[in-house]
Amino acid sequence: LIEPYRLEMGTNMNKFLGKDLYDFWKIKLTNELNSEIKENKPKILYNLASKEYSSVIDTNKIECCVVNFDFKKNVDGNLVGIGMMIKKLRGAMSKFILTNKINNLDGLKNFNEYGFNYSGFDESNNQLIFVSK
Repeated sequence: LIEPYRLEMGTNMNKFLGKDLYDFWKIKLTNELNSEIKENKPKILYNLASKEYSSVIDTNKIECCVVNFDFKKNVDGNLVGIGMMIKKLRGAMSKFILTNKINNLDGLKNFNEYGFNYSGFDESNNQLIFVSK
């Protein structure tokens, strides 16, 4: 009885657009971000979008450093995903960055919302990792 209320990126739009939504938006959004970067000159672009939406951006063409985030829970010595709570943590991290005017990676290490603390940096994914016990 409930009609779909949002357009998922994975929705098949080939019939209407001749391509999927990722291909439709990738160049436009990447170029728009680069325009904002040229105008505002940030050193870092904090990527707190979900993987579904951040994959719309061609990060190889972004003209500043793109830093990603991951939040994990420590369960018996193993790091595991946190499910839907990740949405809350991405929002909390956004608020933390804006409230504290964070403009370098060291400032992010002080984040400690919902019991999550800085754990390390994964260079292969350019990703800060935060872990809860």
